[in-house]
Amino acid sequence: MLNHDRTLLLNLDYVANSEHIPSEFKAMQLPKELQAIYDILFPQGSSRYYKLFLAQNYLSVIFAAGLSADLEKFDKRISYSVLDNEYFKINRVSNPDISDFNFPIFISGSYNNVARNKYYFDHFEIQQVGNTNRVTVYSPVNNLYHSETESFTMYDPARAEIMLEGVVRISNTGISFAIAGLDITSTERKRWSFIVEAPYTFDFTTVYNNLVTSDKVDGLFQFKPEIAVTNYDNLWTMHYNPVYKLAGLLLAYIEKVNSII
Repeated sequence: MLNHDRTLLLNLDYVANSEHIPSEFKAMQLPKELQAIYDILFPQGSSRYYKLFLAQNYLSVIFAAGLSADLEKFDKRISYSVLDNEYFKINRVSNPDISDFNFPIFISGSYNNVARNKYYFDHFEIQQVGNTNRVTVYSPVNNLYHSETESFTMYDPARAEIMLEGVVRISNTGISFAIAGLDITSTERKRWSFIVEAPYTFDFTTVYNNLVTSDKVDGLFQFKPEIAVTNYDNLWTMHYNPVYKLAGLLLAYIEKVNSII
């Protein structure tokens, strides 16, 4: 058995055993009161891997508040360590999508350009220009074209088309790629696409402030009032310590989600 509270907090369909989500679990359609909180905890557009990372940190907040026993309320068996990062994905490069496998792409580096992208991942689409040895590199996540030295929003052939000569750097993202094959000009309009994940950071203050300033939190505690979460409500509304306050809100949210199974 995998931790029930974490499963409800993530609310993601099972994909692989390594993510520690029960194989039979299917994501639930959340009522608006709960969906509003979920969207603050896991901002819309966040990648699956970033959500896994965030969930780990939210459980760590509950541990830090001395409320780890509350995570075992529904099932005492936990098959992983909440405090051990080796159980969770931190950085990945997806298997690339390639239109012509005679011309494989090799990706290197570590995505580090998170300043413009709050979701901690990027998607790169590489398109051959006709049947030439030039390509364009576009990010639909950030709506940016990339050269080897800069990024910009509008397509401009003079700036956006990159010559394929050895390893190509994607501006200042930290990612580079090389395309192999005998003669890239033998066919035209080939495409390559891949997703990269950044080394993640958890901004406790931002999450906490987003909840404090939201007008949606009251809806959480008012949803199904017969589900008593008084202790957690008191933590959120009355405790002076933000860690305890957030822990109380997280546990109240999990208990309310459990009530709709």
